[in-house]
Amino acid sequence: GGEAQRIMIARALYGRYRAVIFDEATSALTANVDRKIHERFKENKNQFFLTVSHRPENIEDLFIKIEMDKI
Repeated sequence: GGEAQRIMIARALYGRYRAVIFDEATSALTANVDRKIHERFKENKNQFFLTVSHRPENIEDLFIKIEMDKI
């Protein structure tokens, strides 16, 4: 699963976009593929990535984290 997500992620990573917003973009992917994609985000210094994720491993070492409490 996640073929459509992979295509959109590849377009975002290799396109000429200055800013990319990922809202649960890797939710249908395996943890291994998800980790590799997030490593690629960190390597790319020419783009700004805003990532929304419920997987703690995706956000544990990011520059800025915003955590929401339950309402």
